[in-house]
Amino acid sequence: MCGRMILKSSIITGGSVSTRKVFFAVCLAMIVFVRLNAQTQRVTFIYEPKPGESINSIAAAGSFNHWNSTKDLFKKLPDGKFALTLELKEGLHYYKFVINGTKWLEDPKADVKYRKEDGFGGFNSVIVVGESGAMYGEAVENEINTDALKHDSNSIEHFNVIMKDLAEIKIRTLEDDASEVKIVFDDGDSVKMRKVKSYIGFDWYSAFIDIPIEKKSLKYRFAIIDEAKKVLYPAENHFTASLSPKFLTPDWAKNAVWYQIMPDRFYDGDTTNNPDGFLPWTWDFAKVHPSEKGSFYDVVWGRRFGGDILGLIKKLDYLKELGVTAIYLTPVFEADSPHKYNTSDYRHVDDNLGFKGDIAELKGETDDPKTWKWTKTDRLFLDFLKTARAKGFRVIIDGVFNHSGEKFWAFEDVKKHGEKSKYADWFDITDWDLFMREADRGKGYRGWAGFGGLPEFREDGDGLVKGPKEHIFAITRRWMDPNGDGDPSDGIDGWRLDVVDNVAMPFWVEWSKLVKSINPDALIVGELWGESPEWLNEKLLHCQMNYPFVKTILKFISDKQMNPSQFDGEIKRLLALYPYQVNFVQQNLLDSHDTDRAVSMLYNPGRHYDKRNRLNPQDTGDYNPYYKTERPPKEIYELLKLVSALQFTLPGAPMIWYGTEAGMWGSDDPFCREPMTWKEFEPYDSDDRVFMDEIFKHYQKLIAIRNTYPELQSGIYESVHTDDTENILVFARRKGNRSAFIVVNASEKKNEVVFKASLPNNSKLLDVYSEKVVIFNSPESDGRYNFSRKKIKTPEKPAKTYSVKNGKVSVRMPPRSAMFLVSMDK
Repeated sequence: MCGRMILKSSIITGGSVSTRKVFFAVCLAMIVFVRLNAQTQRVTFIYEPKPGESINSIAAAGSFNHWNSTKDLFKKLPDGKFALTLELKEGLHYYKFVINGTKWLEDPKADVKYRKEDGFGGFNSVIVVGESGAMYGEAVENEINTDALKHDSNSIEHFNVIMKDLAEIKIRTLEDDASEVKIVFDDGDSVKMRKVKSYIGFDWYSAFIDIPIEKKSLKYRFAIIDEAKKVLYPAENHFTASLSPKFLTPDWAKNAVWYQIMPDRFYDGDTTNNPDGFLPWTWDFAKVHPSEKGSFYDVVWGRRFGGDILGLIKKLDYLKELGVTAIYLTPVFEADSPHKYNTSDYRHVDDNLGFKGDIAELKGETDDPKTWKWTKTDRLFLDFLKTARAKGFRVIIDGVFNHSGEKFWAFEDVKKHGEKSKYADWFDITDWDLFMREADRGKGYRGWAGFGGLPEFREDGDGLVKGPKEHIFAITRRWMDPNGDGDPSDGIDGWRLDVVDNVAMPFWVEWSKLVKSINPDALIVGELWGESPEWLNEKLLHCQMNYPFVKTILKFISDKQMNPSQFDGEIKRLLALYPYQVNFVQQNLLDSHDTDRAVSMLYNPGRHYDKRNRLNPQDTGDYNPYYKTERPPKEIYELLKLVSALQFTLPGAPMIWYGTEAGMWGSDDPFCREPMTWKEFEPYDSDDRVFMDEIFKHYQKLIAIRNTYPELQSGIYESVHTDDTENILVFARRKGNRSAFIVVNASEKKNEVVFKASLPNNSKLLDVYSEKVVIFNSPESDGRYNFSRKKIKTPEKPAKTYSVKNGKVSVRMPPRSAMFLVSMDK
């Protein structure tokens, strides 16, 4: 069954029934397809064990089931083979087989053409469901296969209004079938399109169109050219597309520069609320404190340092001086850990962050929102939101809605009353006898990632079941519109969703609709570690923590596994995965609370991202005794400057993990979560721990530059020049008639770079990255508050400018350096 397979199906189009051939050139293992309708097909996987291979269970885990290794199990057939039948949507799906619950296996019979690195040193197999280019045959020279052309003016995938003045138009052709594609408008004007991706035998072309705000619709068709052959599509008439956007991402998030904070580790603004056993802020983190009992890894996970809400308020001016405009807080709700991903009570902010003991004073709260009260700590948090907003910051918080902590009030009731508890069906209890035995606490229920202490909320096919679903919805309303008056300006500005793909998608569709109904300007961010086009769309999330982005940068700059052409191609491929309004708001991070710190990543190159970066020998998966833990040398911090220059100029909203701007370094958890390095607390017990002014000023300048030039905030990405021999990359960010050119010399030698610039001859360009500029506070208003934002002022007589001559620009660059060239013409 593993050859090319032809199926006939009836497809109703425009009231008539036509028959066409659909076959699949990509056969991965022994797979049988049965078409159900135009969008889905029934797919049967067949696995044949090796001689002598003992199999107790086999499952398919993949992008089609959120990589769940226990959900879709094969059945053993009489002939000894194993089979699994699933209904899958048309498209490309990644998967692996999971043997006996532990062995993750790439499909041994899979075609390797489309397989993809899994991030663990292996590969994921691929299944293509539905159309592939192979069904239309090979491209023929000087001919256009019109049957393979595809464009739907009503589909956001093909015609996307990104912003009120910008749209993207795409068309599909057979792979290698066209030498040129143009959009031809009804008034005769035309725009040349760029090939943005090749995908399962098709090429996709794209063009960005600046649209007049007053225009309501657009008429156009396509000219597809293959050397001497030209066809118009459609042959007669035109496509007509509405210019009303189908999917909007918040404008403020396009302009944001993010700063991620773990509250306990940021700043202790009130010592009277410090938790019992807290450690001095300046303590040498790598050592056991005299007050601690046990070895380092016995005590480190529970350490508290006293960071709190008042500390956040006191340091808003520091963040303003840095220039960031948006804050993402890791969990703040009541929990008995420093990280707070084990929630005890979503109704209240942890009292160690405000007024110690005020939650215990509450009486009479139930699952009914009408009984919920506001503690003094809750109100202090709301005061923080008000103060932050007045200073120009947006604030989002962590929504940990897949699981709670073991001390979650509803779970406590289940532990007390067992199956008779009102909340017994909120959780997935697998063994009631084991669960109710005091000696076996932490067992007998399904916990997140198998961890006792993090009980998962129970799900059905639509996600969380009724009880926890209604509770999470009520929590969402509470923190987005605290006083319930319909004006969300007193609440948070959005959510970052922890392990979002561990809850079935239908729940998030409904939840996202709720969020947008409360505040249409709220941002929804998902913790999604891989490429996730199925999650980032008008029905679900706006963006993700963009880990694929940073992996690509590190492969190019640090690991030297990509040349400039490959990097440019990968960036374009990643951008083409999503509606472009998603790209503008993606949280482009380098590091986070879940990874080693950025400068230490660069000091320990050649690893898979977030792998082999832990110092705990008990962590057998990522333990690395060779990981360099000392403060990196100056040349590595210079490399951090280059990497962050790309971070701040590629499409997306850059995000800083607290302390990166201060020069903090460290391996993965727990060392990536050390208390923030503040200059005012120097000297620290660890002699090499200092606030690095040079790095702070570097980030301050990057932020101010990005805040100054709209093209770096919401300008499209355009390839300009790559030189793989000299390791040179040039790209542009274009918005309207303005372009910023980013030039990167990734080599270890000086280079002269010459590139084409679509500017008039004698145009003057200034390198605002290398030039000495003045950073100042620019007054702004959001209609409710007046505030200021860091921007730059360029000198009237700069030290060096560059001219466009014969359509080209020539620059000389030091090793491992970047330039941001902007036009000096008004």
